[in-house]
Amino acid sequence: MRSPKIFGLGLSRTGTTSLHLALLQLGKASVHHPLDVARSWLLGDFSRHDPLVEFDACLDIPTPAYFRELDKAYPESRFILTMRDEDEWAASLQRLYASLPAPSPHTQLRDMVRLVSYGTVNFHGERFRRIFREHNDAVREYFRNRPESLLVMDVTAGDGWDVLCPFLGEQVPQSDFPRLRSPEIGALASVRCSELGAKCAMLEHWLSESRAGANHGQN
Repeated sequence: MRSPKIFGLGLSRTGTTSLHLALLQLGKASVHHPLDVARSWLLGDFSRHDPLVEFDACLDIPTPAYFRELDKAYPESRFILTMRDEDEWAASLQRLYASLPAPSPHTQLRDMVRLVSYGTVNFHGERFRRIFREHNDAVREYFRNRPESLLVMDVTAGDGWDVLCPFLGEQVPQSDFPRLRSPEIGALASVRCSELGAKCAMLEHWLSESRAGANHGQN
């Protein structure tokens, strides 16, 4: 039997990067925006092999689109739906899309993931907002009778260790909950079990520098 996982069901720009880094701090091998990992899911294969065998957690698109299949493929897993204000979310995602390369033959995998998640390759405000509402409602309805399996949290509103750690049965760390505005985290986007020690040390150094820079900017 496959081991239970932690799945982030929030769409992009709902605090998924912050949640990913928080899971790393809790000692969970995690992959954020799992393009390569999810290739088999895009082919409709959820049973032949386990693409997450080297990970404890998986977040961001296309993960949210497959929450029903993942629930069946990984029994006893935990699911976390990250939320934020719809207007802020739409504006943030529009800025992100505008900053990224336009669709091309070189972005086919990324664009396939966008199609699975939103139905269009480019940003479309009205459609994306509808997908946002429908997805969040569908997740909450699916887990309505299993509250122990789903955590809904709003990182942008201040949710952090106080809700995450009790849900996962983990001790609250001494450090602050990571809150990032940028999804660019380089080599920390994918941390396998075998890499956890080295990359968590990298994460702590990076977070320390970020905090030091923020404190310096306030002086």
